[in-house]
Amino acid sequence: MTISIRQLLITIVSPIVVLVAVVVLNRNFGMSMSELTRDVTAIANIHPLSGLLSNLGILLWCATASVCFFAMFILHKSRLTGYSSFLFSAAMLTTYLMLDDAFLIHEHFVHNLLNINQIIVPIALGLFMIVFVLVYRQIILKSNYLILVVSLVFLAASVFIDSIPHRWFEWDRWWKFFLEDGTKWIGICFWCSYFVQTSYSFLVKENKLL
Repeated sequence: MTISIRQLLITIVSPIVVLVAVVVLNRNFGMSMSELTRDVTAIANIHPLSGLLSNLGILLWCATASVCFFAMFILHKSRLTGYSSFLFSAAMLTTYLMLDDAFLIHEHFVHNLLNINQIIVPIALGLFMIVFVLVYRQIILKSNYLILVVSLVFLAASVFIDSIPHRWFEWDRWWKFFLEDGTKWIGICFWCSYFVQTSYSFLVKENKLL
């Protein structure tokens, strides 16, 4: 059995880069090593199920991005550039959404560090989504696009509910969190379902792999 030098290098270099980043953050940004390496619930001393829905959503974002990247590489090798470009764009967008949920990019880094209004990010994502749909409309129309439409409706509903002032829910904050995060969860589920099924469809019908 031969060892792939390329795979070996990627496997070694990738985790080392992350570990170097951890050390840099520890040494230069005042973060303790335990804060950077331990589980969030252990650091905050909260229930292990805290953030359950958010964590499940992040897992689905990650699964979607992984499937899209995997299918994209295969289709690119087969010179099906239109489909591979579509999945690459979807994978990159999904990766950002995953990182944003995991590390609060637009809520912390964009707002607090860059002093940019949080609303800019959802607007930019909305514009990107419109461009994405217009550019790849022919491919999308060949797919089971109603699933994607449902996903976008629920994700948009979540953003809208998030924009509603908290004082409107003074009578019961439970409903705001449930509606905002519940609609987002459903949107992510449909998003994952659409791109996983679409990736599979491209591989089977266009590349005839199975």
